[in-house]
Amino acid sequence: MKLGLGSKIRKAFAPGAFRRKVVPYLWYYSGLAFLVSLLCRLRPVRRGKIVFNNFHGKGFGDHQKYIALELLRRKSPVELVWLAEDPQAAAAGMPAGIRVVKYAPFRAILEMSTAQFWCSNQSFDAFVLWGLGKRRGQCYIQTFHGSLGIKRIGQDRPTDGSVQLWLKVLMRDAEMTDFLISNATWESELVYRSRFFGFGDIKLFGHPRNDVFFSDGAAARHAVRARFGLSDADRIVLYAPTHRPSRRWGMIDGSLVELAGLFSGRFGGTWRFMVRAHPNLANSHDGGRIEDGVADATFYPDIQDLLVAADALISDYSSCMFDFMLSRRPVFVYAPDINEYERGRGFYYPMSETPFPVAKTEAELAENIRTFDEAKYREGVEAFLKGKGCVEDGHATERVCDLIESKL
Repeated sequence: MKLGLGSKIRKAFAPGAFRRKVVPYLWYYSGLAFLVSLLCRLRPVRRGKIVFNNFHGKGFGDHQKYIALELLRRKSPVELVWLAEDPQAAAAGMPAGIRVVKYAPFRAILEMSTAQFWCSNQSFDAFVLWGLGKRRGQCYIQTFHGSLGIKRIGQDRPTDGSVQLWLKVLMRDAEMTDFLISNATWESELVYRSRFFGFGDIKLFGHPRNDVFFSDGAAARHAVRARFGLSDADRIVLYAPTHRPSRRWGMIDGSLVELAGLFSGRFGGTWRFMVRAHPNLANSHDGGRIEDGVADATFYPDIQDLLVAADALISDYSSCMFDFMLSRRPVFVYAPDINEYERGRGFYYPMSETPFPVAKTEAELAENIRTFDEAKYREGVEAFLKGKGCVEDGHATERVCDLIESKL
């Protein structure tokens, strides 16, 4: 059904949509982007300055967090700048040594035009790209945010008019990319070459955010339990579904508390549910949907801490499954709309090729929990990682920082 004019206007001015969908056109067609770009070029590129972009201005998280922390630990001669939609909130969770700047047209372009390095896990917004051209001596490191993900991305996705316009923005971003950080030969050869149009030198380093699965994780587990009032004896199952066009953040309709009881029956101990809506749906997330006894971790700064703290994971098509599997702990797929999703977004390979038990109904999910075969699952995880050529070993962050320091 086509939207009327009023609906289109409301959609354009929805939270976050105005900045993403309207501002780029105002900047481009008014000539402001070109003018700002020229003015910014009057300032020299500063050696050692690094600008981080995490999901278009989100808080302190993903690969960028761990790269920044390692550079601080090394006391590298660098200046660290974090672009954030909400600088005050983002700065609250950051250590000293990182300068937080508003992710807005003029400020973002100014900071990036004078930085030696750009480090991003997603292509920059159109309002930045249309007002920015990479200068001599600048280096763009793209870490991306997937991890052996099954969902089709970039130019592999089904296209319509709006996606075609987005692909032009993606192409401009890809043309400026110098290095792509990969964690598997599969990701390098299939996903990166298609999504980034063949641009960039692929570095098979592993993903920095996944180094946490090769440490003891005690600090993260303690922080998560303290935040949500959980005891050391409590075992956690994290429910983290991906986003959907319907904007419905979660798909499980039954009681999560009752579902936690199935984990207690199969694995022993007391289990508690923790849920996290996808970042793209955070603003529309209804906290009232969470029942008593279930922790709402939607706005917890870093999902990696939640994954380290969790003893099991339920998701659908989110790449967090492929991070969590590195812990060898159980992953359950609950995907009632899998056929619809495959026809729309599309998969790189069938879900049946993963080691995760797949359920289309809540009854099937319950049965998969009751009959979970740990030995078979671990064997499947090892075979899957080997088949994809995964190189994760806990030292990815070190390699990325070595690359940065070699360019200083």
